[in-house]
Amino acid sequence: MPPEAQKSSDPLGSIVFVRKFGAYKAARITRRVIDVTLKAYSFFHLNLAYSAISEERRPEVVEKCYWPLLRLAKQHNLPFGVEASAWTLETINAIDPEWINE
Repeated sequence: MPPEAQKSSDPLGSIVFVRKFGAYKAARITRRVIDVTLKAYSFFHLNLAYSAISEERRPEVVEKCYWPLLRLAKQHNLPFGVEASAWTLETINAIDPEWINE
């Protein structure tokens, strides 16, 4: 922090230095309150053709990974996207058609 930055017992009206991208910027603390809401969106890529997943373990991936993902979205009304190739969707349908219906 630059040497000009000082602490005050009454922070209102004080000058503070905010570091942004490696540079300091002076900012004045005021009584104005700014409400900031973080909006996040997650995106999941499903890929049963990934070489580390053996054919015998694909049902386990659907059961232990893909189903919990759908349940989380439904139970908590989470905004996220799911992307999968047609091959992955056809394979999931062959393993567990209910997942596709859900």
